[in-house]
Formats: sequence, C-alpha cells, structure tokens
Amino acid sequence: MPASGKSTGFINKVLFTEQPEEVISGYDADFQDLAIAEAEQIRSSNELFVDHTTTYQKYKVYTLIIEHVPTGLPVTFKAMLTRFEDQFTSNWNSQSVYGRMDDIHTFQNTKRSMNVGFVVPAFDAEEARCNLSKIASLAQKLYPKYSGDASNVSTISNAPLLRIKFANFIRDARTSGGGLLGKTNGFSFAPVLEDGFFDYPNLLYPKTINVNFTFDVLHEHVVGWGDTTDDETKFGVNAAGAVEANAFPYVRGKKLPSNTISFDDARRFDDFSDFTREIDEEEAAATEDNIFGRR
Repeated sequence: MPASGKSTGFINKVLFTEQPEEVISGYDADFQDLAIAEAEQIRSSNELFVDHTTTYQKYKVYTLIIEHVPTGLPVTFKAMLTRFEDQFTSNWNSQSVYGRMDDIHTFQNTKRSMNVGFVVPAFDAEEARCNLSKIASLAQKLYPKYSGDASNVSTISNAPLLRIKFANFIRDARTSGGGLLGKTNGFSFAPVLEDGFFDYPNLLYPKTINVNFTFDVLHEHVVGWGDTTDDETKFGVNAAGAVEANAFPYVRGKKLPSNTISFDDARRFDDFSDFTREIDEEEAAATEDNIFGRR
C-alpha cells in the first residue's frame, strides 16, 4: 500500500499486536480512530489480535483487482505494492542517408509497459489458505479459453487477456474507469521462507508471498492529440471530436481530495470485501481440490 511515515511496516509485514494504539501512533488521527474502534470491537468479542492491513485497506480503499477477460472472473488482493514502474517507450524507424549528417526518423508507436510487485501477507492460517487459493486462481488466469467439448480442446477461442485495476495508477483512462486491458508474459510467485508457514500434515500455507509481473498495456481508446469540436487541441480526442482519455495515464482529480473518510464510510467497504472474498472462495474451491488432490 502506498504509505508515509511509519506505515512502511504495512508493506512488508503483517502486524500482530495486542496494543494497536502503539503501532498506529505515527498515522493521522482519523486512521487511528478507525483502527482503535475496530480493535475494540474485536476485543469485545474475545478476539486477541486485529489485522491492521485489512483496516488500512478499507480506510484507503487500496485493492488490486485482476480480471480474466475470457471468463470475467476476478481475483482481488490487498494492494501492498513493493514495486511499481510504468515505462513508456517510443519507437522510431531511423534511416541513414548519404551526405546527410542526421538520420531521418519516422515515428512508429509508443508502447506502455508496467512492472508491478506486491506482497500477499496472512494474518492467520485461514487467510494464508485463502491467499494460496488466490495465487492458484491467478496462475489459472494465464491460460486461454478453449472452444469445443472436453475431448477436443485444440481450438483457442479467447486469449488470456487481463484487466487490472488499482486506485488511480492502473485503470482505464475513460470515464468508466474500469480495469486496464493488457497481457502479461507471466507471474512470479515466491513464498518468503524467512517468514515461515502455517504447517499441517502434508500441507503448507505461506505466511507471506511475493508476487511480481510485467504488464503490457493494450489501449482501448485514442492515445494521442487531436482537435475537439470546439477547435481545441486536447489529448485523447476521437474521430468525432470528443475527448475519450481524459484521465490518461493517471487520474489526477481537479483538486486535492480529503485524505480521510469517516468510520461509517470505511464500514461500507465491508460488503465489497465480503463479496470479492466470496467470489475468490467459490473460484478457488475447485483449484484447491486440484492442488491438494482432493475430490
């Protein structure tokens, strides 16, 4: 999660504590109130610990959503970024001409590619199990959709394109603000061995998993400058003279928003978290059976 001050600990580790007031002392007052309120709620139910990563996710609405385009199935993660690089590369065809000191450069295109890394922490064994199911689901999303019956799967009907969304950094530049379309050459999954596992007979659930991938963007709107119907030159103007990509490449906002949300607003995201977790659990059920040899 993007953070400041003492919040670096949210990026690399899951915080276990019986005194959340001390852990969050470096954050702004509204976040402290939210975390303390959730801690008190859990304490009143005789629970010992509180997961500050979930509280922070709700508070800042930092969720990484990866959708498999052929099936429309999403998988979600707490957006604890460890790496983000957005590379724009312009390609030119350069030709040398006899007697001319400078090459003749003909523009070809500009490509966009992202390098993203994030950590998947587990507060407890149940979340570790769910995280492993999510990782398996993410791996499955690298495969295409086939047409035909089970005995004839030789025809690919849909390539494994992905839509990814995270805050204002990774999203469609159009007003709809959906996920950013693209393809990846693969993901790397690496359990952090130093953090250990929740271990059961013949079952290991990593406490922390590092994920890294490169994402090549496929734009679905005009990427370039054009004249609007009002004879203004703006970015992202389509053939009809309307601005399509008014938030390219990042959403900036017309003014700086408030950095706080109310406790009630944060509670609203419980429904979203429960919904996405339910989707992940349903999708991961068959995956988990395949991984662990259950039927």
